[in-house]
Amino acid sequence: VGGPGQRLDSLTDLPAAAESSYLYLSPRPGEHHYWPADGRFQRQFVRRVVADQLGIPEQYDWRDHPFTDNRQLTYDTLTAALATGA
Repeated sequence: VGGPGQRLDSLTDLPAAAESSYLYLSPRPGEHHYWPADGRFQRQFVRRVVADQLGIPEQYDWRDHPFTDNRQLTYDTLTAALATGA
């Protein structure tokens, strides 16, 4: 769908690499990839895929299903990773 993407040395490189909307993937600790969205991915693409894999395809839209606690945990985890340069 989106091609090979761009590999980043660190998550801290993401803001400089992605000047607009993007898809980010970290399949393993210390491995970071991103793809510019630029029309290659439908809105909330990753959320749709993950929701489908979890068996809750109708709950992909964050506006209708914000999962507030999970969102805060994700934010805290990413903030800590950025602070340490992981």
